[in-house]
Amino acid sequence: MRKPSRLILAVILLTIVASSFIGYFGVRAMIGATNEQLVKNNPIHQTVTFHRISRGQLSGYDRSANLIINNRVDWLRAWDQTFCHTLIPCPATPEVDFSQRTVLAVFLGQRGSTGYEVKVIRATMDDSKTTVDLTLTVPGRSCTTGATMTYPYDMVDIPRTNGPVSFTIQTQTFNC
Repeated sequence: MRKPSRLILAVILLTIVASSFIGYFGVRAMIGATNEQLVKNNPIHQTVTFHRISRGQLSGYDRSANLIINNRVDWLRAWDQTFCHTLIPCPATPEVDFSQRTVLAVFLGQRGSTGYEVKVIRATMDDSKTTVDLTLTVPGRSCTTGATMTYPYDMVDIPRTNGPVSFTIQTQTFNC
């Protein structure tokens, strides 16, 4: 098998760097805007009320995942993987009316210490999609963190959606 040429590798690397740069500053620009500015600039976006179901540090997801759950079977599976591996007895699964609601579950995956958190801070909907804004908190370099594995997560429900859902992340550093 032939080795890829340097030109192909350079183009791939440049594409990755450019898309990361554009994605980072596009997200930063949207995060820097207030909700009122976002609505004013795009009047079809509506902020929706969400209900927090559970948020914490110990989920059963060792890899990051963003789940959009619209039925009871997937909800039971997600709840079981989140809690039933660590808690005995497993807590009862909260009831969700999937004819009216969609559950969004955000998992950071395994982190090597305490000090990491994820939180849904806003959800907006328009005719074609739902956008969920998240805050990811990471410990600063001067922080003393516990040397234990954590698996941060947040679960909320929103009015039912069958359209695409995108997640935007704002990272903030907690300086001790």
